[in-house]
Amino acid sequence: RLVDARGELPIRQRMSELAGALAPQLAARMLESTRPGRFGVLLARVPGVAPPIVSIIGAGTLGATAARQFAGLGAIVHLLDVRCDHLRALASRLPANVITRESNAGAIDQVIRFSNVVVLAVEDADGHAPTVITWDHITAMRPGAALLDFSVQIGGASASSRPIASPDEVYEKLGVLHMTMPNTPALVARTASKRLSSALVPFILQLAREGEPRPAWRGLEDAEPTP
Repeated sequence: RLVDARGELPIRQRMSELAGALAPQLAARMLESTRPGRFGVLLARVPGVAPPIVSIIGAGTLGATAARQFAGLGAIVHLLDVRCDHLRALASRLPANVITRESNAGAIDQVIRFSNVVVLAVEDADGHAPTVITWDHITAMRPGAALLDFSVQIGGASASSRPIASPDEVYEKLGVLHMTMPNTPALVARTASKRLSSALVPFILQLAREGEPRPAWRGLEDAEPTP
């Protein structure tokens, strides 16, 4: 892993930010009426039309970034996390149309029923994705809703998730569209490479200057984003 002087993981953080920023773009494509069964929902707020509703489970770097991006479009965003202290600290830095809630079975069951988009970005203490969305949840979701599981690379946070290779393989289960592609920053390779470079250059310069790494240098971590 590449760890900086503050004990943070710069590559992981940057790729998670990028994946979160990409979430509205991916969701918008899924909601367009380009194929049979897609209802054509605009993620931006427009006069005279009820704003779209987005639920994000997991308020880490990816989830918080996605919340800001969706809120910027005008969506009503529900951001859920099991860490109440983290949510309190985060709330003051989020737009007014982001509603923070403690993540539990009841809250998840409530928000997914009326959401146009559900984003999953969760990870347990062992580095695996807990199953927070069951088949009963999928059945209860709105027809034509979009589910984006960014935890799919660590096992998937929905019982209905399976890895796909590209956005062209988005699939439908029980009326819900699924985007479950690992390493989504690969879809914006130029931007991703610039973000990676900004994380790596300080370490490369340090290595060139000192001839050997500090203890913080532990090898390059996997560049895939995790919640």
